Amino acid sequence: VPKAGEEKNRTANIAQNIAHYEKLIEGLLATKVPSNLAQYHLLFVQKWANIQATIEPMSGVFTDPLKALAALSQYRGEVAEFDILGKEFADYVLKKKQ
Repeated sequence: VPKAGEEKNRTANIAQNIAHYEKLIEGLLATKVPSNLAQYHLLFVQKWANIQATIEPMSGVFTDPLKALAALSQYRGEVAEFDILGKEFADYVLKKKQ
């Protein structure tokens, strides 16, 4: 169980992580991409948003462990799907170069 001062630091770190994800997503949405890559671009944005949505619930491991565990499971699934998407995108780009 975290000590009194640790909880405040942890909350600040979580807020900072969430803000980083929000800036990343905002930047991605502002990025212009060729129309043939728009589908992948939007999928990447959605995956980042899904990952970001798991951060705060995971932080509640000491206050709501079931919610945190569910968020961890979702996080792992989203990261795995992000990895697959990255490989599909790389394959698509490599095929277009040929």
